[in-house]
Amino acid sequence: MFFLFVVVYFFSVSHKTHTIGDHFKYKDKQAHLEQCNLVYKLKRSCGRSYIGQTQRNLKFRLDEHNPLKSNHQASDVVKHLYTYPSDFMDVKNPEILASAFNYRELLIKETLLIQKQQPEINVDNFSTP
Repeated sequence: MFFLFVVVYFFSVSHKTHTIGDHFKYKDKQAHLEQCNLVYKLKRSCGRSYIGQTQRNLKFRLDEHNPLKSNHQASDVVKHLYTYPSDFMDVKNPEILASAFNYRELLIKETLLIQKQQPEINVDNFSTP
């Protein structure tokens, strides 16, 4: 009888310990320009598009596509902007097509999306994983 009392008492008194995470159910969402490991799409006013990927912060990568801010070697987007200066490309609102957990997965997703959508500005139609 005593054993039964101890078992009943133990199960009725024991409870789940709480963690800080129990009080905060949702993570804050990151602004899409602050995310990394993404495949993105940029659209031109002429209807042409470009698909690219970045492991870094998306904002930094988009700055490289801006000929006024870029100190790097000209990307396909910058070359297109110089060729067609009257076209407009909204680099502040890219379309995010996919995200990945590692670089290999990122390159595979970029390659598949380029081959499926066939964007006109991309010079290469695949990435080597």
